[in-house]
Amino acid sequence: MQIAEVYGRAPLIVAILLGVATQMSVTPSRSHCQLSRPSVAVVRPPVVATVPVAEPTCDVLEFGPYLQIGTRRYFDDPHAITGRSFEVDEVEFIRQTTEITRKLRTGFGVRYRVHDLAPNASVTWRVKYPHAIRGVSDWSHDPELFGDHSHAFLYDFDHAYEMVPGRWEFSVLVDGKTTCDVAFTVK
Repeated sequence: MQIAEVYGRAPLIVAILLGVATQMSVTPSRSHCQLSRPSVAVVRPPVVATVPVAEPTCDVLEFGPYLQIGTRRYFDDPHAITGRSFEVDEVEFIRQTTEITRKLRTGFGVRYRVHDLAPNASVTWRVKYPHAIRGVSDWSHDPELFGDHSHAFLYDFDHAYEMVPGRWEFSVLVDGKTTCDVAFTVK
């Protein structure tokens, strides 16, 4: 037996047992509730047509070191190790590789495409470092991207303390779930 909900001053209790519902009106009094005579009805679940909803998918299009082609714009970013991040109009990936050389001014990243993105879905970019850099183990950013889209997210070694050797993981998450990722080895 399962109790549904109780509404306001005259509660309605629905008992469901093996497909039969018993409906009882309950009238509250000062010291107790009085039950009126129950009526019985057969409960048949409604037929509901379901439309399959596609899960978002992600394809990695390009990855590795890149060259900046467009204009770079910096903005304050409290999640970044350096306190700021950047946007670039366009980049050209030099070669498809997951091995990155530890060298100042080296930039690397991922270009991806997301399909079947729900209108209210949230996209997150995440870079996990091999180990914490200045107490921070990863960087994440929630860009305002809607619908199916193609985009690149990048990382540059601007300071010597950022050049941590090991496995760097770049991930695209949709609603908190990883939809695509690339792991780089920084040597």
